[in-house]
Amino acid sequence: MHTSTMTHRDPNTKRETRELVQQVSRYATVGLEMGLSVALCVVAGRYLDNRLNTAPWFVLAGIGLGLATAGRCLYRAAKRASKEFD
Repeated sequence: MHTSTMTHRDPNTKRETRELVQQVSRYATVGLEMGLSVALCVVAGRYLDNRLNTAPWFVLAGIGLGLATAGRCLYRAAKRASKEFD
């Protein structure tokens, strides 16, 4: 006689796994957000420099603005993480 064994997942384990996936995905987007904010600001600066013949001033401003925005993204993620772990 052969009995098949079925593994049943504990509901708490499922919930914990779901929460872990949500946390990882939330923080995985931080790098993407930071990179895009710098890239978009630099591209906009380059466009304005080409359009207005003011190189390199708008690119430099774009870099500064992009880095400030990236820093803000990182700060918000750290603040969110701090609240979650308290």
